[in-house]
Amino acid sequence: MRSALPRRAKSSLTICSASLQGTDSGGFVSSLTVALFFINTDDGQAATAAGLDARGIATLGEDPPAPWHRVRGSDDATTMWYAVLRKSMRGVVLGSLVFRHSDHHALLIEQGWEEIPVNEILGR
Repeated sequence: MRSALPRRAKSSLTICSASLQGTDSGGFVSSLTVALFFINTDDGQAATAAGLDARGIATLGEDPPAPWHRVRGSDDATTMWYAVLRKSMRGVVLGSLVFRHSDHHALLIEQGWEEIPVNEILGR
């Protein structure tokens, strides 16, 4: 049963304040670090909302300009639990956010999706 309270609209670049923390844990971010992920559909570069903000591409709370597109997935994803994947199809790079070591992750890898190393994600 749905709550009678109105749902809060989610901003594309809303992140938890913890996501601005860096990482030195062997490529994984702290379990307290959460973020929204974006992909450049032209070249496949991945970024967090904080990474786009730090480079002046978008301001927190605003949608990034094309060719940046939000990777669909949890609003509180961490790279400890999730992998950011990419695949070029028909001249456009798609992104996906999936649980690490899951059957779905394995299937996408089999289908030619590439896992983006954490240290290559802008903002990580």
